[in-house]
Amino acid sequence: MQNEFSLDIPTECRRCGTCCRKGGPTLRLEDRPLVEAGALALRLLVTIRIGEIAREPESGRLVRVEAEMIKLKGAGSGWTCILFDEARNLCTDYDRRTAECRAMSCWDTSEIERIMKTSPLSRRDLLYDVAGVWDLVAAHERRCGLSGMEALSAAVRDGDEPAADELMAMIRYDRALRELLVEKGGDAQHLEFLFGRPVECLLDGFGLRLYQKDGRTEIAIM
Repeated sequence: MQNEFSLDIPTECRRCGTCCRKGGPTLRLEDRPLVEAGALALRLLVTIRIGEIAREPESGRLVRVEAEMIKLKGAGSGWTCILFDEARNLCTDYDRRTAECRAMSCWDTSEIERIMKTSPLSRRDLLYDVAGVWDLVAAHERRCGLSGMEALSAAVRDGDEPAADELMAMIRYDRALRELLVEKGGDAQHLEFLFGRPVECLLDGFGLRLYQKDGRTEIAIM
């Protein structure tokens, strides 16, 4: 008698695009040659900094990341991988895909689980020997690091007005640095790789938001 409840379990990639729609891959150390050769352009990358909120792949929970990650950006305002072609349901750069993408097999997760335990690629790995650039990135991290932002945000939520002024100064510094680089001929599309997402875009992760009052930008508790 035929089993009416047989499961349709895949044994090879069906190109359904599910993994691509769940977010771009995190780059690993073995992906460094792809970036250095230009196969993965900097404009496609975003840095998720230590302390930023991200979705944990295994559980789907939102957690604060403990190690810097460089990821392929999401398309539009979502997290579908920027290299995924929705219309054709395929990767537009399949032959040069990252270590995580090569390891992804939804019918056997052992290899992707192994890859995800390896060290992620960091900005330091790519930029430390680039004259001037790493110093700029490191200076931004010292001034706009997420640990400092978390401490200031907690103080703001406790009603500390000087902390709110200091947090606004951090936001202005972050804005000004990005604008200066573009004025000096830098590519605006590289900024999320160099400095991560703008500080003001991270406020909601700390229970805060910006609003306008009498022509001024202020910080409010969500």
